[in-house]
Amino acid sequence: MSSGPEDETLDQFYNAVDALTTATDKLSPAGKVVALFRVAVEHGFEALGMIGVLHLLTRLMAATLGIMELEDEIDTESYTDILNEFDPGPEAKH
Repeated sequence: MSSGPEDETLDQFYNAVDALTTATDKLSPAGKVVALFRVAVEHGFEALGMIGVLHLLTRLMAATLGIMELEDEIDTESYTDILNEFDPGPEAKH
């Protein structure tokens, strides 16, 4: 599914985060979600600004709801499409 170096790096990063999340068994699933969300927001805010982070999270939520409505499996291409379409530009930093 990867088509370039950035996609491969993204896949590797995803796999590393997934492995860490799976290996951490002392936290509840909700605790893991909160920690991952917090990291995403904090790091995203630094690079994209809060408007950029909220825009991206909204797109991810909408894609996830669409996936849930249409099928039982997660379509990773939907998430990749969002990443490819998302270009916050310099004006998104607030």
